[in-house]
Amino acid sequence: MTQLIFKTNMHCEGCVASVNSAMEKLESIESWHTDLNDKNHLLVVEADESQKEVIMQAVIDAGYSIETLEIKKKKSWFRRK
Repeated sequence: MTQLIFKTNMHCEGCVASVNSAMEKLESIESWHTDLNDKNHLLVVEADESQKEVIMQAVIDAGYSIETLEIKKKKSWFRRK
């Protein structure tokens, strides 16, 4: 999985509730959370990087702006022999 970090214009729990409805419909997301205290009003999603555009469109469809800030690929700790 990959951690996708987005900047949004969500500013309150009402905004998060609106986005929650959209995010619940996306089966490809492992988990997500927001950080409204951050100056960028972050949306942090654990999902495959290929789902970035789907996630962004869901937030836009919910009525909010969104842009990608960072993509962090999780390292695998398993080694092949």
